[in-house]
Amino acid sequence: MAETLAHIRYYGLPAHSAMPRTFVALEVVLSEVLDLTVGENRRLLGVSKKKMTDADWRAEMCNGIVPITNQIAQAAFDTGLEGLLVPSAATSGATNLVCFVKNLLPSSRLAVLSPEEL
Repeated sequence: MAETLAHIRYYGLPAHSAMPRTFVALEVVLSEVLDLTVGENRRLLGVSKKKMTDADWRAEMCNGIVPITNQIAQAAFDTGLEGLLVPSAATSGATNLVCFVKNLLPSSRLAVLSPEEL
């Protein structure tokens, strides 16, 4: 919800315009994930947490600039990683999972919990 509200606030829209939304719980089992919440992993890529979370990626994209976060995600996808764990830009201290569904290994799994309630 925090990511949705951050998006709405960025564009100066009222919070109610983000509604209705359907939220679902997922069970996710992945093997090949790069954890960018770990400082050493960010250091190896030459990017700071601040640079990742403070970037105005929407403005950069509008100006024809590929944001560093998109560059990292594209490289991860191209190398066959299944996903990334990334610091949330919307909520300090929170983590987001970016999943590359096309890269899922046979042993990996995404399952909606309680689909009968949707």
